[in-house]
Amino acid sequence: MELKKVTCPNCGSSEIEKVSDEQYKCSYCGATFMIDYDEEDAQIISKEKELTMQRERFEHEEKLRKEAQTSTSGKKAPRSIALFMFVMIVAILALSLFASIYEPNNSSSTESQTEQTSKKKSQYRLLDSSDISAGIDLSEFKKAADTFAQNKKEAYTGSWTQAGEPKFVGEYLLNSDDTNMLWFFYEYTWEKEGSNPEKRYVAVHFDDIRMTEDGKIKSNYRPEEYYHSEFLGNYLISGYFDFDSAYRETITAHPESTVTEITLAD
Repeated sequence: MELKKVTCPNCGSSEIEKVSDEQYKCSYCGATFMIDYDEEDAQIISKEKELTMQRERFEHEEKLRKEAQTSTSGKKAPRSIALFMFVMIVAILALSLFASIYEPNNSSSTESQTEQTSKKKSQYRLLDSSDISAGIDLSEFKKAADTFAQNKKEAYTGSWTQAGEPKFVGEYLLNSDDTNMLWFFYEYTWEKEGSNPEKRYVAVHFDDIRMTEDGKIKSNYRPEEYYHSEFLGNYLISGYFDFDSAYRETITAHPESTVTEITLAD
């Protein structure tokens, strides 16, 4: 917009100051006067005032809306918490009910399985000396032990070599109230040029051999060596220097067991 008059209408001075939106005052003579706007300027001023009022009204409404929203959120929060707590309580009760139903059934199932295993195991008894006296056939154990002894290899023996196959020298049954062991003993002969032959005795055993009600043997037929090592020259190999030492550590060392010597044709 443009001012049509910028001088004091009373004295003609141009030193004027604004008093209000439409009033001005002459600094020289003190006269107050109105600035004459044209029609276009008046419309612009009117629109500016209207826009200012609309903006103030909008800001006021926005403030009221935010206050109302904050108030509503504050009221909803406790309800949300209460709903969450209710859902959690229901879930806990449901889990407790499920556990109370499942646990007895699971416990019964576990007990039933344990009873069945115990009952099944009780159907088998341990092999004992009475079976040996009755002439039970233990040839399968002998075959498994022979194969194990023949396939046994030493890591390093230098110039020492094994002379022939290992020789079977003894078989014994140890049995107690809750376990048994079937032992086989083998003699190994080692030779070296310019030296006397050396003997070593290796013990092999089978554990937990049981009998069925109809007189059949139940076993995994898996032999294990009772490992003991001695020097052969400068090399450490498995076996005892003499049979008595092997017998003492494997048979005599179990006074809780009954010992039965088994005679088997070589």
